[in-house]
Amino acid sequence: MTALVFGAGAIGQWLGALLHSSGSDVLLHVRPGVKQAIDELGGVVLNNAPPVAVPMSSSLDELRGKEFKTVICTVKTYAVASALKELKEAEIQFEELVSFQNGWGTDPQYVEAFPTTNFWTLTTTRAVGVDRPGFLSPAQKGGLAVAPWSSGVRGIPQCLRRVTIPLVVLERSLDLKWSKLLLNLIGNATGAITGLPPNQLAGHSRLMKAELLLAREAIAVANALGVRRSDLPGFPIKLLSTALEKMPLRLVAPVISAKMRQARGDKLPSLFFDLEEPGRPTEIDSLNGAVVQEGLATGVPTPKQDALVKLFHRCREDQELWTLLQAEPVRLLEYV
Repeated sequence: MTALVFGAGAIGQWLGALLHSSGSDVLLHVRPGVKQAIDELGGVVLNNAPPVAVPMSSSLDELRGKEFKTVICTVKTYAVASALKELKEAEIQFEELVSFQNGWGTDPQYVEAFPTTNFWTLTTTRAVGVDRPGFLSPAQKGGLAVAPWSSGVRGIPQCLRRVTIPLVVLERSLDLKWSKLLLNLIGNATGAITGLPPNQLAGHSRLMKAELLLAREAIAVANALGVRRSDLPGFPIKLLSTALEKMPLRLVAPVISAKMRQARGDKLPSLFFDLEEPGRPTEIDSLNGAVVQEGLATGVPTPKQDALVKLFHRCREDQELWTLLQAEPVRLLEYV
């Protein structure tokens, strides 16, 4: 096999189908229930197209001792440590390792687990909705972006060379991760707390002003970290972030609002479901929480992001508060 996509979520299923359709020899490792659902569909279904019959495994025993050119890990941020442990336990042989997580802080775990393996960071700007396992609705716009962890790693993973969607190659994973983090921050935690999908949040002038002030804090932290702002497929990050820094918010807000509507429309943000099911792990601390932590490390104040993270966790603990903020979204401004 050329590539192993290790992860059962919407992104892993979509990426496995994309690589398979692009001519790569791919194995998709999923949970048993997900495998059964995809088998019943005849493969991964993308936007009601004919199923893509990606080969799948659902137990570590099926992977034990196998050889791959590339392993792409697409689990959630909080599951990275256990996924890397499973890869080691299965004694899988591979030459290239790729992380595919939103958020911040997981890449060092890969390097620590597999210090001699060529390592890249991968992300997408193509939103992938999931109706049920194996039945996905990826957006038609956006693409992939990849960057090496270190300057000693050349080229890109073999399985990405023939993908049929836009692919941007950056020089440093630091730049890729923070540029994508900025996109993941806008409209996510605020949309989750207020229950507003991007197209409704984008039309709320007072909440959008708060959103852009939150983004300014993330940009200030990026500057302190030495991040090189990098454009991603469909998103001119360099232009948008510079405009956010230097132009009046009333002029920038319509542009950011239009991008929000185009990117996700009426789809609820991912963090909404972490509030809806407060018992499950959440990625808030590797998203907005990462801005706060890196701000502390670099001496950059992030009071609004800090307040937002604390409010998010309060809503996880107090569902009545969350219900109130959904009924009266503008009350978010009392906390942030």
